[in-house]
Amino acid sequence: MRKTTIGTPFSAEFAPGRGLLLPRPLPALLLGSTFSEARETLTRAAQAVHAPDPSHMLGNGFGITLGSARLSVTCVDYLDDGIDRVGEISVTTGISARLNGFDLLNDPAEDVLWLLAELDIPVSRLGAVQWLLPRELITLLLLQPEGPFSHASLWTPAYFTQRDRWRF
Repeated sequence: MRKTTIGTPFSAEFAPGRGLLLPRPLPALLLGSTFSEARETLTRAAQAVHAPDPSHMLGNGFGITLGSARLSVTCVDYLDDGIDRVGEISVTTGISARLNGFDLLNDPAEDVLWLLAELDIPVSRLGAVQWLLPRELITLLLLQPEGPFSHASLWTPAYFTQRDRWRF
């Protein structure tokens, strides 16, 4: 296997409606891909940065740990066709999670919200600590009042509308 050099922090680009574009030469982590396809992509990403293989999480999810950060997916049968597919892709602080060229997680939340408004990207507040970019189906979670967002998730429309059905 060819050695891959991937910068630190691990950098990925949200592609709304498509998935998460990982650093080259890694394949993209695609929404709607099967459980085994997603696991293979995460395994390759872990190997590229010499991280442990994907670990199982609560429910039907799994992810990889990259230093203090986590990249994970949730796979469920949200289409009711008997196949578990990626419905949600999540990243935490420590990963450079970019959208339209700017970092959603490593800049202060206040700056991110200002920039989203400047780019005419609608943002809705979902509660005390969560925001939604409805057009992109990205949620942002803020756990520290004056810090950066700590978590970002990209969703498929079908999974997002049924998400309460899948909370464990």
